[in-house]
Amino acid sequence: MKCMDPTVLLGGWADHDRRSNVYVGNIKAMTKSRSANGTTGILIRISNGTYCFRVYNKDHTFTDYDLLHNDLCITIKDKDAFFYRDANGNSLDHSPATLGIKK
Repeated sequence: MKCMDPTVLLGGWADHDRRSNVYVGNIKAMTKSRSANGTTGILIRISNGTYCFRVYNKDHTFTDYDLLHNDLCITIKDKDAFFYRDANGNSLDHSPATLGIKK
């Protein structure tokens, strides 16, 4: 499996630049900002096939954030996350047990 082209995940660099410039060019359009540093969430593929960063609230509701940051540092804290290597390349998926892979 080949790595996804980040321009595909972000909707294209042109789209990323256009969306980012909305905030840079019109600071009044930005209603609120806060640091995301230290926030726990889930990188999740949503129904249209794109990824977002999902943050759950105490009442079990959630907020999905579009991924516009192009070099975000990630630490995986998921005991069910496993790296795989095969003839097709490298991938990250659920554990062999979750996927039903027997040794």
